[in-house]
Amino acid sequence: MRLVHIVTLLFLACCLLPSVSAGQPPQHPALRTVESSLVSGSTDGLTQVLSPEVGITMGGVTRIYDRNQALFVIRQFMSDYPPNGFQLQHHGQSGGTAFASGLYNTRSGGTFEINIYVQVSGGTVDEIRFERS
Repeated sequence: MRLVHIVTLLFLACCLLPSVSAGQPPQHPALRTVESSLVSGSTDGLTQVLSPEVGITMGGVTRIYDRNQALFVIRQFMSDYPPNGFQLQHHGQSGGTAFASGLYNTRSGGTFEINIYVQVSGGTVDEIRFERS
């Protein structure tokens, strides 16, 4: 009986732990929406998840934009650097902020690290950082 328990635990560890680690989708709905947008190259779903004011960092410079301006900036980024994939690498939560980071690959072969920050209480994205890798 004891052997059955050990084998069962080993089986569960082998099957379930890989899905809990790196490939796990972000848990916050706003993070899932941004991830989907970066994969598809479309900003259609972002209107509902962006805060009224969004900090966007590009080239080490952070600017605060209203929601519509932020959509324009993100749309322009994806136009200038069309996506060839987005691989989420990390996500989590600290205090009242959920966060995710991943690698955005462009069709021209470039790579950007993108970090996304969400206010958990409001459920909206308040900061996105685009940094060339």
